[in-house]
Amino acid sequence: MQLIEPNGEMWQPTANDRLCSRHFSVDMFDRTGQTVRLLDNAVPSIFDLELQNDLEMQNHLEMQNDLELKNDLELKNDQSRIEMQVNHNCL
Repeated sequence: MQLIEPNGEMWQPTANDRLCSRHFSVDMFDRTGQTVRLLDNAVPSIFDLELQNDLEMQNHLEMQNDLELKNDLELKNDQSRIEMQVNHNCL
């Protein structure tokens, strides 16, 4: 794996550097036991662009969920107003 740092130098991993599981596709994991582990031959294949797309998708879904909640609240408020009008007209 090669990575060029922002200063233009080649990044050299050290013994203390780690990659999180999001850098590995699902087929790179052994899920047969109680503990999920990387396969011995696992190769990271997901980097900035794809991670950025994941984050954008997550943000989009959160925004969509917020919009749906807002719409649900507005619908409930409208229904309450209609019920109040109906009850008022019945008096």
